[in-house]
Amino acid sequence: MEEGSERRAAIRVLSMNLVYVDPEKTSSVVYGLGRTLELNLAGATVEVVDQLPVGAVIELELAIGETIIILKGQVKNVKPSESGLYRVGIQFLPPSTVHLS
Repeated sequence: MEEGSERRAAIRVLSMNLVYVDPEKTSSVVYGLGRTLELNLAGATVEVVDQLPVGAVIELELAIGETIIILKGQVKNVKPSESGLYRVGIQFLPPSTVHLS
């Protein structure tokens, strides 16, 4: 592998989409708006105003054009950005197999 190249399982897409972050009801974290910085099949990097705790399970409402996709993910890392916001690495969780009756 060449020096400086990355080893990733999923191809990244540099994308800026609006995202709504909503923690699970058991969490004390407030919800808020943000934007995606990177997006792939395994997860996303989003930029948000509030710091989210590592390990928190959140729900993302990702707006791509006029389509809204709802995804569940886990916060893997949080880094403050130069703009005063937080860059949050999120790993998507598999869809639930539980069906509502």
